[in-house]
Amino acid sequence: MTVEGPSAASHPDVIETETRDIVVPDLSGSRVALSTPAVFIARTARDFRELSVDASAIPAVTRQFSRTDRLLIRFEVYGAPTAVSARLLNRGGDAMTPLPVDISGPRPGEYVMDFPLATLARGDYVVEITAKGETGEAKELIPIRVTG
Repeated sequence: MTVEGPSAASHPDVIETETRDIVVPDLSGSRVALSTPAVFIARTARDFRELSVDASAIPAVTRQFSRTDRLLIRFEVYGAPTAVSARLLNRGGDAMTPLPVDISGPRPGEYVMDFPLATLARGDYVVEITAKGETGEAKELIPIRVTG
């Protein structure tokens, strides 16, 4: 990556240069892997319906939510999964409750979770998503903070 300042096109003014190695996993095999989950915030039932069918919706950046929010979580599973599940963990990592996972996202093979926050007390939680296959398992953790 190179950042250039405003200068003549023939003599660019280089402000900063950075090189990074990025490891791209091989997702074509049978090894189970999960994509990074995308979290969307719906504040009304209409918002939720629109997000449910919009494949190009932009996910939320924050992980701090109100109890009135309803989360839509989308992710993909690669490889040959035999089971996909999710559960809510408390701040200490103890399991609280299983969360429903459905394979009905707007893209083929995309899993979705409908997660209303109204029943949760204020505090810190973790959503744990697990995909199991014959070759092992993959997990993704989503930390969330529920406010008043």
